[in-house]
Amino acid sequence: MSADAFRQTAGRWLRAGLASPAVYPLLRRRAAAPPEAVSLLMYHTLGDDHERLDAWTVVRQRDFLAQVRCLREHHDIVPLDQALDDPPGSSGRPRAVLTFDDGNASLLSHLLPLLEREALPVTVYIATGHVETGEPYWFDALMAALQPPLAASLDLGRWGLGCHRIGHADSAVNWLRISALLEALKTLTPQQRSQAVEEVLRQAGARLSPPAARTLGPLTPTEVAELARSPWVTLGSHTHGHELLDQVPLAAALHSVDTSLQRLEAWTGQTVRHFAYPNGNHTPALVEALRASGRLASAVTTEPARARTDGDRLRLPRIGIGRYDGIERFRLGLLAPLQRTGR
Repeated sequence: MSADAFRQTAGRWLRAGLASPAVYPLLRRRAAAPPEAVSLLMYHTLGDDHERLDAWTVVRQRDFLAQVRCLREHHDIVPLDQALDDPPGSSGRPRAVLTFDDGNASLLSHLLPLLEREALPVTVYIATGHVETGEPYWFDALMAALQPPLAASLDLGRWGLGCHRIGHADSAVNWLRISALLEALKTLTPQQRSQAVEEVLRQAGARLSPPAARTLGPLTPTEVAELARSPWVTLGSHTHGHELLDQVPLAAALHSVDTSLQRLEAWTGQTVRHFAYPNGNHTPALVEALRASGRLASAVTTEPARARTDGDRLRLPRIGIGRYDGIERFRLGLLAPLQRTGR
């Protein structure tokens, strides 16, 4: 067994023990939160139950529904605006908000029917640039290209990123390697990253897996409008170019946010008041500039904590949920630490 596989197996055993009926109720009591707490869960997109994709961002429909059922055991799932603006309900149960990032096409084909059937409110943060051009963002393009049966050793020594072996293992272990590549690429400047991504695609032969390309492709403006018409969907901005906002000048970051808000409002005829920082990256100067604009009711990060409605609403944390997060990991994620108050 490889070291990666051993860590995966050991982690599963530990989570199973902590999430067992004998232990989990004790953990829940110790992690009890005040009424102003709310769990914001961060997803990206959904995929078909039988679709093989080594991609943490693509959660199987059946797994998502199992997580919703688990969440409903102890939580009220509410729209984002209700969680922020309304006092806690009389049920005395903690509240949860479901969010989805990026704007992949499978949100329309796989998520929307579930929302209608389950009466399930969600917030969808859309990066409008790839919607406008029809081109996937670099991370989606790479994930789509690096799917089985590809097995490649990618040499990125030119950028100081070493060699990455992709496709030499299956499923969760292979995703760990793809994820390590994506995280390494995020450390580069935008120009360097663009060059490195082209090199990865060249070395991989740019063999796009059709299921992956379909699932990870973007919505169109018309589909964004269709999604927004659902009473179960709240739209939010995810910038225009999905820039890592701590890597660009403040003026460029603000322009990207403003452009995305304008595009979403033009496509849907709705006012958009919510925002998600791509990859969670932000700076204090950006947060304060967004606060001064008065344009946003909330902005969310990727800090793994439970949010507080009396905390900083332009730095709300979220608990990330992905393809390899079984129900035990999901339950334990709901016990994340509480957001600190203040700015």
